[in-house]
Amino acid sequence: KFIYSGRLGVREPGQPFYSSLSWIFKTIKWLFKSNLLLIGPGNPIRDNPSQDKLIFHLSRATFARLLGTPYAFIGIGLDRTTWKPTEYFLKKIGNKALFISTRDKRSADALVPLGIKHSKLVPLADISFYEIKKGTHPFPRDDNWKSRKPITIGFNISRFSPRHFPGEVIENYHDLMFSWCQWILSENSFSDSRLVFFPFCETPHFEDTSAFQRLVSKLPPDSLHIPIDECKYSSFTDLRLLIRNCDLFLGTRFHSILLAVQQVVPVLAISYGQKTTHFMKQVGLSEYEISMEDLTLDDLKQKWLRLYSNKASIREELQHITR
Repeated sequence: KFIYSGRLGVREPGQPFYSSLSWIFKTIKWLFKSNLLLIGPGNPIRDNPSQDKLIFHLSRATFARLLGTPYAFIGIGLDRTTWKPTEYFLKKIGNKALFISTRDKRSADALVPLGIKHSKLVPLADISFYEIKKGTHPFPRDDNWKSRKPITIGFNISRFSPRHFPGEVIENYHDLMFSWCQWILSENSFSDSRLVFFPFCETPHFEDTSAFQRLVSKLPPDSLHIPIDECKYSSFTDLRLLIRNCDLFLGTRFHSILLAVQQVVPVLAISYGQKTTHFMKQVGLSEYEISMEDLTLDDLKQKWLRLYSNKASIREELQHITR
């Protein structure tokens, strides 16, 4: 048996369509050889920012259906859909899938009115949560490492395309992330801290590291008395352990926020989509979420100080979250 797994669409993010046409022939070749196509994760159901996104997100499934290769979706989320052709196309493709695993129950519930059969839906988390028994954790905190710095602050910065947000929103985001770092470096409460940047995306044109390098290059050398490190990890297990050793986390990428919660780390989320807003509400942390469009330095500071003040009680609440 041969399983072919891949992302959703016909081109790499950030690349023009014409430069990725060879993908179509590779897909057809591997679908002929495969017994099953697993598609995902991602948000295929959305009308924003453009209607052609539907073709992009459902193209692999369309090829599989035409070639007679069984297919299924994993880790699927729902943004929104109001366009009738979207709903029709999704119903035709979705109901022919072996199953549709959604990243949460909300997405599964939203698919039913669009015509997807209940029998096709399996609501699961993107990344499974471990059940945490009192006093234990699959990744115990490294107390020796933590003791070298009283506070370890993890953070994630992202790059965005003008297709995601207007240019002024993107610039405001990067300016405020820079201002937040400057403030952390000067704030007495965090004077003995350690900042650790966690990259989550390496896709060309969207890589997190370039956003981080841009931020660090703007910081004056005399402000770097607090270490700012870039986290290096070689496996998912390493990543979870390193996030586990943070005391606080500021996240933008959805999975950075999800992993912080999974590893029982109080997190402040900068939301760029409904999946983040819904997730923060689901885990009881709505007051520690700010949308990209509404981001201000005052709000960022106030919510961060509140997160810092309440970190013990937040950690206690996160201990009880399981999926």
